[in-house]
Amino acid sequence: MDNCLFLYIVNIVPLATRRTASMKLLNRPVAVVIALFLVVLLTWTAFSQLQKGQTQHPVWEYHDGANLQIKELNDLGAQGWELTTIVPYGTDYYYVFKRRQ
Repeated sequence: MDNCLFLYIVNIVPLATRRTASMKLLNRPVAVVIALFLVVLLTWTAFSQLQKGQTQHPVWEYHDGANLQIKELNDLGAQGWELTTIVPYGTDYYYVFKRRQ
């Protein structure tokens, strides 16, 4: 029984190492291709983000108002205005809106 196990280990271990070595050789070109693809992808993404950042800066216009009712707030929202700040002003409220020009 022990001889059988010994022969099994002696025959299987070299076979497993040979498979692993051949698999490493086969996987190396695949790993190189994947690494090159990732480098190109990251470079392209960084370059496109850099170009976007240099050419596009948001330009905002601002609007303010006090004591606005719900209907007036909804109308401003329909026109594209975004409520950014509400400031208490005595017993009233002061509203500040922005939108892209």
